[in-house]
Amino acid sequence: MDGISFRTLAPTATRTLSSAAARHTTSKAPTFEVEPVAARVGWLVLVLVIALTVFAPMEIAAQRYKITYVHNDHLGRPIAGSDTEGRVLWQVEYGPFGSIIGHTGEVPEIGAFPGQYRESQTELSYNYHRWYESANGRYIRSDPIGLTGGLNPYAYVDSNPLGRTDRSGLFVDSVRAACSQDPLFC
Repeated sequence: MDGISFRTLAPTATRTLSSAAARHTTSKAPTFEVEPVAARVGWLVLVLVIALTVFAPMEIAAQRYKITYVHNDHLGRPIAGSDTEGRVLWQVEYGPFGSIIGHTGEVPEIGAFPGQYRESQTELSYNYHRWYESANGRYIRSDPIGLTGGLNPYAYVDSNPLGRTDRSGLFVDSVRAACSQDPLFC
């Protein structure tokens, strides 16, 4: 975890914590992931386009890293990845509450909704303060503020996942929610 409790490393069955992917973040949303690539020297870098932070000129980065551009839908969910030549590497189709219902290519462990990071071993998504289960469209822990957060403390975005987001796992992103309902508000 980093200084603000964001999970940055996760061990898996095939890699130890020291060889796990390092996730870098800005404003509580994963910005990019650097993962050791087996059988070759180098790192795999996933760059989330909506929160792109440039650390080196792209020409230099392309020489040293495999770069995947992540394309998002209106909610910020990653739906496709492409390489620097524009070839589609993978695509994902989601159900209404974020479960993957179809995909092509090798889809990396990325979250279904903004602020989430999917763990393939558990099929849960880490959402900064809580874990989310997309199969049921609910958090597996109740809202830390109890019923003050609403009548259903396990609900995700007041049961409106196609129009609202919750980047932290604590509350509906009200500005984005207002923008999605009335673009003139923004």
